[in-house]
Amino acid sequence: MSDMIDDIPANWREDPLEDSPPVRTRNFLRERGYEDPEETRIKFLLVGRLRDIVEARNLRQTDLVRLFNVNNPSSKMTQPDISRILKGNVKGFSTWRLMRLLNSAGDDVRVVTSPSENEHATIDVVNKDRLIYA
Repeated sequence: MSDMIDDIPANWREDPLEDSPPVRTRNFLRERGYEDPEETRIKFLLVGRLRDIVEARNLRQTDLVRLFNVNNPSSKMTQPDISRILKGNVKGFSTWRLMRLLNSAGDDVRVVTSPSENEHATIDVVNKDRLIYA
């Protein structure tokens, strides 16, 4: 620990970058370089729900593979796929495929549209008529 403190220059407060505000676009995913941050956000929300199911049902990754492959014989998944998804690495997995995975894990998945209550319409993930992720 003391080595880390010794590595900090004594004049760090004089560094002009210390006082400059961080560049923020108010879009964390866009700042991280995601090509379609809105779609990625929805994928992350679906994965969050999948993690909830895995924890609540005490499922293993191999259980998810078996459930998915039984219900989706033309679109196989492997244990490494499930591992990547649960770790949040959703690149290469479509929103549709993640919804099918949720369905295979026991969740009904519905796409429902309604008139927006705001000026800016949104897409969210809801569970049993209540917003759980936004």
